[in-house]
Amino acid sequence: MDKVEVVGFRRSKTGKKESDNLRYSANVPGVLYGNGINELFYVPMRLINDLVFTSKVHFVDFNLEGTHYDCIIQDVQFHPVNDMIIHVDLYQISEDKKIKMKIPVRSCGEAIGVKKGGILFQKEKRILVTALPKDMPNEILVDISNLDDGKTIRVKDLSMNKCTFNLTPEAPLFSIKPIRSESK
Repeated sequence: MDKVEVVGFRRSKTGKKESDNLRYSANVPGVLYGNGINELFYVPMRLINDLVFTSKVHFVDFNLEGTHYDCIIQDVQFHPVNDMIIHVDLYQISEDKKIKMKIPVRSCGEAIGVKKGGILFQKEKRILVTALPKDMPNEILVDISNLDDGKTIRVKDLSMNKCTFNLTPEAPLFSIKPIRSESK
């Protein structure tokens, strides 16, 4: 999985007023935790926007004033009206401890049902996956070539070694709905 470096700065003051001042100066307050660490920080908003507003998933090489931490974005809080990021939580990972991440699901191939005129529906855009960091996939690629009218690909149809999907095995991922013909 790709790793993106983000530079952050420690913050000593806490509270609503301090956080609002950081936001007004185009920064996002946050907290880094995991493995016994609990650090308050802020990062430039444009760096976090590039990580959050993308369809890709990344590990984060978090540079906190010269100290590097391997992290994932654990949680993001948005402003309720304008979708501006108002807070971010980073979780420090270790190579021997499993983590959970929402991984994007993508299709490949052209479904038989689509060739016949059916419509492809994707039920899940992301799946929560549990794995060691070294085994975490960038994406879950699902071959839909054999998917025909009225058929469904479910979570149980996926085979990914060393990963656990946190959905029921019967949860649908892709399906084909046939187009109804007009009756005269």
